[in-house]
Amino acid sequence: MPVFAYRVLEPDGRESTGWLEAESEESLIGLLHGQGKVILGLQKREAGRSPATGEMALRLVEPRVRQAELVVLATQLSAMVDAGLPLLRSLQVLAQETENLRLRRILADVCLRVEAGSSLSQALAAHPVFGNLFVSLARAGEVSGKLGETLRQLASYLERVEDLRRRVRSALTYPAFLLSFSMMVLLVLVVWLIPAFAKVYDKFKAKIPGPTLLLMDLSQLLRGHMAEIGAVVALLGLGWWLFIRTEKGLYFKDWILLKIPVLGPLILRSTLARLCRTLGVLVGSGIPFWEALDLATQATDHRVARKALVQAALAIEGGSPIAGAFQETGFFPRMLLSMLASGEEVGGLHAMLMKAADFYDQQLESSVKGFMSLLEPVMILFLGGVIGGILFAMYLPVFTLGKAIR
Repeated sequence: MPVFAYRVLEPDGRESTGWLEAESEESLIGLLHGQGKVILGLQKREAGRSPATGEMALRLVEPRVRQAELVVLATQLSAMVDAGLPLLRSLQVLAQETENLRLRRILADVCLRVEAGSSLSQALAAHPVFGNLFVSLARAGEVSGKLGETLRQLASYLERVEDLRRRVRSALTYPAFLLSFSMMVLLVLVVWLIPAFAKVYDKFKAKIPGPTLLLMDLSQLLRGHMAEIGAVVALLGLGWWLFIRTEKGLYFKDWILLKIPVLGPLILRSTLARLCRTLGVLVGSGIPFWEALDLATQATDHRVARKALVQAALAIEGGSPIAGAFQETGFFPRMLLSMLASGEEVGGLHAMLMKAADFYDQQLESSVKGFMSLLEPVMILFLGGVIGGILFAMYLPVFTLGKAIR
């Protein structure tokens, strides 16, 4: 009979681990649930594996918590709370039904903290996976008495942000693949194909034109110093990787990307759409603007935008109006500044921020389509021209090869 390692939350709140024999994983789950235990992890024991090794593996195999799972969690929790189910019972149900082992363990701990008297926001704050935004909105919902509605707004926000990231990633994936594939083709041509042609031309003493000779010299250089070139490329890559792990490096990377034609506006619109939606959701939940601005700054991973938000926050603390403070940074476009000024003047900042987010979402979508429609033919023409030029240069001596043979 198979042996399973398990980690569970006991009815008294203690976490325990152990080993049990069971006919199947399903039968073991039924047994543990029947004892009132919340399952945090299960793993079938392999032959020859010690219990200590199995328990360590049980903790290591926990998957990361994806954004989509947080969307589902917020949606389900809001529905249960709106239906009148007590918060603790709602969390216990979600802890039992969640498939992600790591999230299940986290929710089990949240249940314990809430049962011990902590508020939901305090319990969530103990786990970095939820982030400041999630915790702040939960706190706003508790204070306003509209926890279900706030969680529903949070789920909608997280879903829009994830969709935004997915669109930007999809826009950049194909060009990156095409460029990588083309570089591999160029490497094959220069390192293997050109030397093969060179041997034929050398054998027949063919007259080599200038372009062909240049390519042959380049190929010989690459083949003769492959190790040195590889080492230099690796060192440069390592240096860049280490540099962008620093705050200055991250800022420089974000700044230089904004300067790239076509790609820069795409990144800017993506950043502005997410920022406006973050601020709009926070302000709409009753969080003061200065606190919402601080939370939005923490949630923004674009260093140039983050610096601008810090500057704006300092100006607002000094008494500047919101639109004026944002304008002083020099980062935000005029249209957004006008919308902020209008919203501040009529007391409709939340509505204006959400409209701005929708506007930049639409702008991003049209930018992605335009970017793809422009980039694909340009890259194909450019790379086709480079590869075609190499092949043409290598075939030039063929026209004089007949004379060399005679």
